[in-house]
Amino acid sequence: MDIRLSLVGEPHVPCATKEALVMISREALHNVVKHGAADRVDLVLEAKAGGLVLLITDDGRGFDPASPRPGHFGLQTMRERATAVGGTLGLISAVGHGTQIRVSVPGHVDKDG
Repeated sequence: MDIRLSLVGEPHVPCATKEALVMISREALHNVVKHGAADRVDLVLEAKAGGLVLLITDDGRGFDPASPRPGHFGLQTMRERATAVGGTLGLISAVGHGTQIRVSVPGHVDKDG
């Protein structure tokens, strides 16, 4: 699997935000390995004037987000982590078309270091 990381800007945010984004990324990558059968994963972290955006996109098998997944709590945990730092988590996926997770965390971000 090819994993590509892109950082745009130098975000200076609270440790709790950094920790949440690391844990969300870790869970997302775990899900790709366990369920996704992807050849490529892109992680993009972008510091913007309004906050941070983390995009995790894979070219794997995807899934139907509307279908219940009993016993699977990864997405719920990722949402809770995003919410705990004032952010949101969005998900786009379809069977056969991969998955994209978008985490937006609003707030002041010092892009200049």
